[in-house]
Amino acid sequence: MITWATPADYLAWAELDAAPPGLARAVRAANRAVRAATLTARYDTGADRLPLDPEVTAAFREAVCAHTAYLLDIGDLTGAAANTDLTVGSVKVKRGDTTDLAAAAYRILHEAGLAGDQPHIIG
Repeated sequence: MITWATPADYLAWAELDAAPPGLARAVRAANRAVRAATLTARYDTGADRLPLDPEVTAAFREAVCAHTAYLLDIGDLTGAAANTDLTVGSVKVKRGDTTDLAAAAYRILHEAGLAGDQPHIIG
């Protein structure tokens, strides 16, 4: 299974000296989310199935780091709280959804042409 970013990559990207709690778990979840979001993305690969273009690799790594930051910020590394609503009087708040890719990560992939598309059915 391809891993686009590691905890060390995240620390460098976020300019941190120490790992926040849950970093390894968040990076694993972010790698899965980016792989799922780019399932239909098209890019040239070598025999090892890795991108030939270093800019494509960098975009994947940056997207994983951006999604990792999102997961750490909202504090839900498992997606367990994704459907949790809170109602106070007439105000209803829905917690951030960790089952979707963070907006910043999606923008990075989109700008690199890697956001993927739905399959096209011809005929």
